[in-house]
Amino acid sequence: MAKTAMPLTQDPRYERFLHASVGQDQKGFAVSVLSMLARLGVDPWREAAELAELPEDSARKRLARLTARFSDVPSLALEHGAIAVRLIALLPRGAFPQAAAPRGANFGPSPAIGGTLVYATILIVLLVAQLFFRS
Repeated sequence: MAKTAMPLTQDPRYERFLHASVGQDQKGFAVSVLSMLARLGVDPWREAAELAELPEDSARKRLARLTARFSDVPSLALEHGAIAVRLIALLPRGAFPQAAAPRGANFGPSPAIGGTLVYATILIVLLVAQLFFRS
């Protein structure tokens, strides 16, 4: 799967999904999707973004596999499929429209190249101005 460019902040569109309950752990505490993913060693916001990009059926299967691996909530062993269906419905669909672009599609210069061009232009203008004012 292609890597998705992740924003530096946590996207609020995933709050409903990440804060939804997956059940109670063995100590009786409510466990959210965020907590479950973190306990599994998965970045919750990255996983939410990737699930939101997938077709619904693929996202449901992927989340069901994750919930099946999570043994801290005993009820998940029997209900991981049904819980995955409920949780996937909380994800924003098509969260990243550019993910639908064909691989290798290029819609312009990357931000790194654009920034470099700006700095290079400023540097050239400053050098020309220095030469102009020296003479």
